[in-house]
Amino acid sequence: MRIGVDIDGVISDMSRFMLDYGSKFFSKQNVNLVNQDAYEISDMFNVSLDLDREFWNKNTLIYVKKKPREFANTIINKLKNEGNKIYLITSRGTGKDGISKEKMKEETIKWLKENNINYDDIFFVPDNEKLEICTTQHIDLMIEDKV
Repeated sequence: MRIGVDIDGVISDMSRFMLDYGSKFFSKQNVNLVNQDAYEISDMFNVSLDLDREFWNKNTLIYVKKKPREFANTIINKLKNEGNKIYLITSRGTGKDGISKEKMKEETIKWLKENNINYDDIFFVPDNEKLEICTTQHIDLMIEDKV
């Protein structure tokens, strides 16, 4: 089976990071949490897109270096050992992260290696191109946190 796996929100716990680091960051601007279940930090803290960008500009490299979800590598490695092909399909490095695309790709690949997350190929694409990658790569199953 050919399995696509998203990174942010699937392999890494983006929600936990946004709650923890967002609370610290936005408290300095007297902004409180309004929706802990929101997908975007701008909705989580009801802030402007400019403040959202400022948060990510200051915190992206911290986030990229955080440990993955517990057992993420174990599960992915089990799937690979069972003969499945793993394709990481992520919107990391597509311009909204506050760092260059090249730096984000470099840091992500380094992070995957450091955390023993094995994969057959990786695609850095905007969210709206993930379906196209799934189609062209004949992905049978996509594990994704964003509808």
